[in-house]
Amino acid sequence: MTSVNALTFNKTSKAIANTSYLGTYINLDAFQEQHQVKVVVTQENHQQELTYHVILENADLTAQLSDSYVLNSHLQEEATKFAQSIVAFHQVKDSYTMSLLDSTA
Repeated sequence: MTSVNALTFNKTSKAIANTSYLGTYINLDAFQEQHQVKVVVTQENHQQELTYHVILENADLTAQLSDSYVLNSHLQEEATKFAQSIVAFHQVKDSYTMSLLDSTA
């Protein structure tokens, strides 16, 4: 069963001019527990899409960039923090931790 979560988040960079982030939490397959956060970085007229896989690491959920991108390190750092904040939101508000930890149900 594949489903796409409709929750989308927006953030404007306070540190980098003309830069914004659009992040979408995606539940690709709840049964196999594949979760992603996609972040589209917009700077000036350029867009870059980053894909983060949500993993359980040391009992904490983390958003880990799936590929190596040639991207301004400040942009990538902000995008990663943004992706992580989306994961934290789901962990608290939507019992996301429960669905990830309960692999036997």
